[in-house]
Amino acid sequence: MTINPTLSEWLNLILPLGARVCGHHVVGTTYYFTWLDARLSEEEKAVANTGTAAQIWMVHSVASTW
Repeated sequence: MTINPTLSEWLNLILPLGARVCGHHVVGTTYYFTWLDARLSEEEKAVANTGTAAQIWMVHSVASTW
């Protein structure tokens, strides 16, 4: 089976780029959820010690590089 050379070149460009974008997304969400878990654990300990409700403030934005 032969593939159109133009299509092959586009696939050779798009597929590795897509894999990198997905990889960066996975790494970023891993760091985010690790951070979030640590903050929630600290807040649970603070609530247990003081008895007052705790708050966690987060700012989320989407920055496009395209």
